[in-house]
Amino acid sequence: MMKPITLISILLLITSCVSTKKYNAELLNKHSITDLQSDVDETYNELKKLHPKLYRYTSKDQLDYKFDSLKQCIQAPLTSHMFYKKLAPVVAQVRQGHISVTPPFIKRSRKQKKQRAKTSFDFNKLEFEQVSDAFLISADYSEKHENLIGSQVLTVNNEPIQKIIADTKKLIASDGYNTTFYNSIIGHYFSGYYLKYKGVVLDTIQLKLKKNDSIFNKTFKRELKDKYKKQERPLSDKITKTKLTTAEKKIESIHINFLLQKKESKPNALNFKGYICIN
Repeated sequence: MMKPITLISILLLITSCVSTKKYNAELLNKHSITDLQSDVDETYNELKKLHPKLYRYTSKDQLDYKFDSLKQCIQAPLTSHMFYKKLAPVVAQVRQGHISVTPPFIKRSRKQKKQRAKTSFDFNKLEFEQVSDAFLISADYSEKHENLIGSQVLTVNNEPIQKIIADTKKLIASDGYNTTFYNSIIGHYFSGYYLKYKGVVLDTIQLKLKKNDSIFNKTFKRELKDKYKKQERPLSDKITKTKLTTAEKKIESIHINFLLQKKESKPNALNFKGYICIN
């Protein structure tokens, strides 16, 4: 008979998996106009309830007008990410840098999280900097692509970098009317802002770069971390089979039988009752 605590654990895991599946489906579905407009009201109500100086840079009348206008502009169902791109610019009008809106992302199962933890994405280890009209790679914390430092980014996945930056600036707030904040923060956290901008986690990103007089593409892919990669045995370590003598064969046969007896005396791992997850 299954122990109660084990049954509870299994039920909780099944519930979690079903909830994750339902949550992910909700992200892909378009939400009704009524629900979206209700979320606009809820967002503004939360700001009024929690923020002590909400109208420091933008008057109440102005914010009332902006949130009401957003509600009126929602005339068709939207996905969560589509809604984020409409809501974030309005929240940014509060003009206080500590306020931000983050879109929801697809959740992963425990197994998927475990597998992902074994990987690394070098694109996330790059740092960028806006210098005049150029968006440059300023640092590489993976120490694998230091030759790219100083390269100018022209496109990200074939989309012009200046368009990405201009659109991203609309989604985040600065303090008051400070404009220098945007270039600094976007460059420093570009991989995170690009994730919000796209709304999906990408495991492959291609940059078109310019360095000196050369224009070239560099593709970054999520890969297994070095410690999880299978190391091939050097040729010098490979075992060469030799023909055994009759005496050696007898010794080997006894050794194999002994191992089989030991194996049979151990519990069969296949009888272990693990957790069940309904996908």
